Amino acid sequence: MNAPSISIVLPTHNRAQLLPRAVRSVLAQTDADFELVVIDDGSGDGTQDVLASFAGDARIRLLRNETPGGASAARNRAIRSASGEWVAFLDDDDELLPDYVAHLRSHLRTAAAAGLVWTGVERLYHDSTPPRSETLLWHERWDGVERREHAFLLFFALSFGVAARRGALLDAGLFDERFSGSEDIDLGMRLVAAGTPYAALPEVLLRVHIGEGTSISRSRDNRSALRLLLLRKNAAFLATQPALLAHYRLFAMSGLYRDGNTQEARALAAALLRSGRLGGRGLETVLRYELFAPIRRLFRHEAATPPHA
Repeated sequence: MNAPSISIVLPTHNRAQLLPRAVRSVLAQTDADFELVVIDDGSGDGTQDVLASFAGDARIRLLRNETPGGASAARNRAIRSASGEWVAFLDDDDELLPDYVAHLRSHLRTAAAAGLVWTGVERLYHDSTPPRSETLLWHERWDGVERREHAFLLFFALSFGVAARRGALLDAGLFDERFSGSEDIDLGMRLVAAGTPYAALPEVLLRVHIGEGTSISRSRDNRSALRLLLLRKNAAFLATQPALLAHYRLFAMSGLYRDGNTQEARALAAALLRSGRLGGRGLETVLRYELFAPIRRLFRHEAATPPHA
């Protein structure tokens, strides 16, 4: 039996209620040239029972980590196990639209050099009834932007219907397992730095559900340290990309201020100021934490201090 063209990697952790929707969306594809590699990252709910109900489908391969290792480690194991030339990524709370595989394969036939692609998405926000809907067509967002600026890395996420050549992923070293967030941005930077050609597909082919639970890859632990790691690890690439460098310096600076790491935040603010890229948003952040926050603390202290007798 020939290997499928596309391996769809789906990591999951304690999402027994949401997981069936994601799996069914893959099995409902109009083009059957795929395999689905589901990796259960040490779930303690009924995930294994859910997966057992799909076990008779030859298109599905099931993996399990007995101890949770996080999204990056789970995806890496699934990629190593995959047999397709291409790897597509799906989160366990999202769903592929029925023509995802068909459109992806059609695009790849006409863009043989591509090594990284992503699609338009429909976002459903579950903070209202019915859920609010938003459509994002990424190929339109950067019309007129010079390609060497790699503007897609300002918003890159695996939840944009991302697929990549398995060989390119392996050559790049897969996901850095130190990251519990922003691991997709880090990998995207490394793929681009290695010269991987990329493209955005013009169709909406993925439905993203927001606000239905905690994601396997959205931990807020050590987020400031991770933002600094992203900057430092990719320093050589970012040095050639002033706009991206400024964006991720601002990204890190705001997190550092929020988490109380004022010294590191000030160093980034100074670097942004020297480069002339602090901007209004950055200045607002600096003023909020350097001026207004101390004033608020002073007034709270004065209000809490009893008057002298």
